[in-house]
Amino acid sequence: MSRFNDATPDMSDAKHGEIGGAALSEEVLASSKTLLNEHRNSGKTVGLQQYFTPPEVAEFVATVIGRHVPVIDPQAGNGSMLQGFYAANRFGLEIDADQVKRGDYEAIRGDAQRLVPMLRAIGARFPSVAMNPPFGLEWTDAVHKQKGHLNSTVLSFLWGIDLLERTGHGVLLCGTNRLNREVMTRPEADKSVYAILDIEDTLWPGDVDVLCSLAFFTHPSNARPTLKMRDGLRYRDSVVLDEIRNSGQHRRAVVQAQRDLCRTPAGGYTPEASYFLTKFEATRIEYERREAIRVNKRSRIKHDVSLKGKKLVVQPSAYAQLKLNDRGTLRGIQLLHHQSISYFGQNQRDWKNIQEAEDLDLITVEPTLRERVQRVIEESEVLSTPLFPVKDQMRLGWITDLEKIECIRTDSEQGFMAGESYDIQTYSQILENTEHRAKENKKGDVEVRKFTTERKLLVVSIRGNMGLRQFNESPENIKYILRHFDVPDPGDVATRFPDLVEENRRILKEIEAEIALNVETYYDEHPEEERKPFRFKAFQIDHMSRLLTKGRGPLAHEQGLGKTLMLMALAYATIKKGAENKALFISPQDLIPQWGRESKKYFGIEMEYIRSPAHARDVARRLDAGETGWFITHFEALCLVGRKAGPQHQLPAAPLDPSEALTERLRLFKRAKAIKKNNGIDPLTGNTHVPKTPAQEIDEMIRVDADLFVSTKHACPKCLSDTTQGWDGEVCRECSYTHRRLHVKSGYAALTSCFIDGVMCVDELSEMRGDTSLRSKSIRALARGKHKFGGTGTPISNYVNDAYWGLWWSLGNATPAFPYDYQGGKAKFERDFCVIEYLMGKAEDNKEHARQQRTVLPKVTNVSQFWRLTQPSVSRCRKEQTGEPLVKRTFHPIRVPLGVAQKKQIEFWLYNFEAYFTWKHPDHKLVQLDLVEKFAKALGQLHHLESAATLPTDDQAMYEWPHAKLELPPPSPWTPGTLKVLEVAIDHAKRGEKVLIGSDIIAPGKWISDRLTEKGVRSVHITEEKQGKTTTKNPRKRAGEISDFAAGDAQVLCTGIQAMKLGHNLDVASTVIVHGLPYSHMFMDQFLARVHRLTSKREVSVYVILPRDSIAERKWALLKDKGGAADLALDGELSAQEEKPVDWSKILRDMKERGISTTGDEVHEADVMAAWEEIEPIADAKPQKILVPTIRPSTETKPVVNKPTKPGLLEKLTEEEPAETVTTDTTEPTEAEETLRSKKKSWDDVEAKATVNKPRKSKAKEADPLSLSLF
Repeated sequence: MSRFNDATPDMSDAKHGEIGGAALSEEVLASSKTLLNEHRNSGKTVGLQQYFTPPEVAEFVATVIGRHVPVIDPQAGNGSMLQGFYAANRFGLEIDADQVKRGDYEAIRGDAQRLVPMLRAIGARFPSVAMNPPFGLEWTDAVHKQKGHLNSTVLSFLWGIDLLERTGHGVLLCGTNRLNREVMTRPEADKSVYAILDIEDTLWPGDVDVLCSLAFFTHPSNARPTLKMRDGLRYRDSVVLDEIRNSGQHRRAVVQAQRDLCRTPAGGYTPEASYFLTKFEATRIEYERREAIRVNKRSRIKHDVSLKGKKLVVQPSAYAQLKLNDRGTLRGIQLLHHQSISYFGQNQRDWKNIQEAEDLDLITVEPTLRERVQRVIEESEVLSTPLFPVKDQMRLGWITDLEKIECIRTDSEQGFMAGESYDIQTYSQILENTEHRAKENKKGDVEVRKFTTERKLLVVSIRGNMGLRQFNESPENIKYILRHFDVPDPGDVATRFPDLVEENRRILKEIEAEIALNVETYYDEHPEEERKPFRFKAFQIDHMSRLLTKGRGPLAHEQGLGKTLMLMALAYATIKKGAENKALFISPQDLIPQWGRESKKYFGIEMEYIRSPAHARDVARRLDAGETGWFITHFEALCLVGRKAGPQHQLPAAPLDPSEALTERLRLFKRAKAIKKNNGIDPLTGNTHVPKTPAQEIDEMIRVDADLFVSTKHACPKCLSDTTQGWDGEVCRECSYTHRRLHVKSGYAALTSCFIDGVMCVDELSEMRGDTSLRSKSIRALARGKHKFGGTGTPISNYVNDAYWGLWWSLGNATPAFPYDYQGGKAKFERDFCVIEYLMGKAEDNKEHARQQRTVLPKVTNVSQFWRLTQPSVSRCRKEQTGEPLVKRTFHPIRVPLGVAQKKQIEFWLYNFEAYFTWKHPDHKLVQLDLVEKFAKALGQLHHLESAATLPTDDQAMYEWPHAKLELPPPSPWTPGTLKVLEVAIDHAKRGEKVLIGSDIIAPGKWISDRLTEKGVRSVHITEEKQGKTTTKNPRKRAGEISDFAAGDAQVLCTGIQAMKLGHNLDVASTVIVHGLPYSHMFMDQFLARVHRLTSKREVSVYVILPRDSIAERKWALLKDKGGAADLALDGELSAQEEKPVDWSKILRDMKERGISTTGDEVHEADVMAAWEEIEPIADAKPQKILVPTIRPSTETKPVVNKPTKPGLLEKLTEEEPAETVTTDTTEPTEAEETLRSKKKSWDDVEAKATVNKPRKSKAKEADPLSLSLF
């Protein structure tokens, strides 16, 4: 190691080959295995080989390279080799603490074998390197490997090149023989050494008799092509030590060699030393931290990646951040902070990235973490195996496990040859995209703002014969990888664990036999019902047997495939496999009777219905005492807040009206709080008050005016309802406020631990997608337990994060199957699979880099890892994938004219809503800011337009606003749209068919049902009048009406679409009429699935009533082309389209600009009513009993025949579009057909339907339009 003794020129204090003082340390002894060996000639200990650089040599080196140039010595000693350079520009590494103290340079005390790789990894590069390394030690370096060890001189030379800038210069002082024999024979020297000075006399007389040389070199990229040793162009000469200091001739010769053989000579422009100090200092701090960890493994010094509980703690040091940032992996590793270790069960690629960074000495990892992660990976083998064979494109999710990949198709342009294997690396890349676009602020002004989107992507790097090729997750890149490489097939549980699946099938077959006996018993008790032998469908057995291998998971089957029965069968099978005979089922309240009937029919089990928190507590006590059984409850029963029983407060006999006094008291209370917050200054008057507490302020007010006192004995403190408006002293019927002292725990609190060893099933799992809803929170509280199954037909609507809480509940908290934690897990899930947009701050506020608003976009990203997460755990099935025959569904969009008064009402609300809102809410902030028009869609304009298009009399504002009364004729329900609903319903009821009528608003149900009843149609509805308002009946009454339609004599059921979108089985109906479309594609699809089911016996006709120039036309145009794009990602579709949010504000503006056209075909409401009166009541027509033992797929659309009774008023004005038909084909579809079927919903445009569903061997006929002339 180079040593310069500036205090004692005769080097009397040099340690030479001895080991002593501060050098006698564990670190020094561990630096080389040859340190304590005996020298082969002298027999003495080899030692540190510390021989100091003479001042003459150091001075000569500095004059050649340039005194002002920043320089580093990897074995600096006391800085002797650096003495000729300016003190501020000296950097060095030294293992001996004594020599570091003597040296005048910026030092890192430590072993160069660990420090140089760290500097190299962090990207520290210097303009010059000066070295006098130990002569005969053996060192190691992971990058420069040669039989395990290299001579210290040779390795120092290689380090010098590593630490040089591309235009840098260096010098090596070493033995002449070793230089010729070991250094100059290396290819690196052949491309970098441009001058050699051989020193003819010994530098250390009396200590070591070795002749030395100075070798000047540059970075290989700075050498000219002429710099080759064999060309004899390299400068080489000899000199004696006494002449070297003043030998201008040799200095000029070396400099000339620089100019001749190097592109850039030494001594040019270089940055200040502070430029290099940042990385140098970061390396020093990191080395000291790692040394402390190495010496004391139990110390509290933190690793870059460590374990706290079950979560990762990622806190990279400044050094690690610099290194990881240079490699582009910093952000990806930082995102693992607070991630559960179970995450690596499904994402081994991210763990490999951490291991690779540790192997490259970029970060340190806590040893305990390595052990825990390894156990997680081993345990996750079964859990991470897909339930079913995955599609080819889904295999990309498992490509991250590979280190090499085989090419199966040659692409010479990219350098890939079939049959060869290539190195492959995968890593997550956080892609940020910035754009500027116009945005309206709260004042309505348009301003240009900066938006940043962030998405996580998988990057696949394959090193071919022509270099590195990178691929991302674009459809084109995925197809290229699948076409040219052998992507691994992860298999499925049936092929990898056949014994487990076969055992589950055996259990299910036993259950099937038991159910068959129970069903026979049920038919004996109910002889009026048609006997049907029971057997599970083949797809049901297949899906359940696979899901049972996991012991938990979501049953994400489309509506109508028997999820209710399958959930009960899964619970029954799980109990047979060893779980306790305790089962809890949770479903929407109006589905409770259906669940009860099916559990009794199929399993012979009477479910106990948990109706209230008190009942839940009673059940919990009984279960703790050892009772077993099946229990069912609904969402609201779990989250309702109860109150203590006991006598109510004594209320005044006479009703009080204290609302005004209470309002004044609350106003004064708030004012007192504001005064206190403002340090005694009244914010209204500016006067100074003596600070008082709000209670003192009110007490003083009460002393002044005793009549001001009003307590909660008189009114609700939340909504101010008095005793005549719903307040009873404890609970308010208006706002549901309950005195806190009367609160008791909700039902879920009593049941949290009752079913841990049993089974829990949640029907309609998508209902818990909200983050803050009581319904979602109550279900999440029941997340403990190993065996949980959830059923949902729509696990994802348009946003991937909709599925988070359902997956979390059913798969467990931070498990290998779902490695996301309750606290903060959803945000990580969104970062992994959602595109997130940030609104950045304004530049004028100096906040242009601050994220002010976060929005999750309806786009899916990182799809390969999303497939890897969901395929092993989610049992997904569409109707087309069951292999079962499915009846046809035909759409009939019917456009009808507007009524005269109806048209005026639509125009009125289109142009006068702002005036109405200002009249109704004059003190509203948006009115004061003149922003009503901007936010009209959220303030109720859409509702008014929808009521006018569906049932004009439902709009209460028509009766309360004087301007509306003055400008508009009285509203009438007799519109051409309602008449069309009535005539279609009557026509199908005459044929004995059952009809389901749905609307997005509540009011039409009762009115249409009453009209149909007038004509002799047995019709039921689910609405009722309460306090002058039309509301949906409670779930118990609603279930009774639905049962009357499904199993009774009712011919028509009138309902709201959202009230009927979940769970109900109405396969007895064959006709659906929609008058009032919903805004959500998901709601519409779920509503239609009540009728169009696997068990449907008749072809289903869907009539959509579309009044011209109304909001209904806009809805239909959006809904028919809209699909669940994120849902398609769950099914493995590459071309999943990105759903864009509908801008209803823009649609309303467009409708205003276009106006309501007057076509002359408007119909007066009185004429519509007269036409209705002319329709004769129908004769008694009972619903036809359907006895179809076997369903065969239909290959053609039969025309729907409707015999007109009388040519009428609307015959020429009503327009029906061509029927849009779905034909089910049970033959195996082609790959293209399969893709299109999953991409397109079954009610898209007619041309797409013809392509998707057309059988290959027969041609479907187009359905004849329904005749629409009842008048």
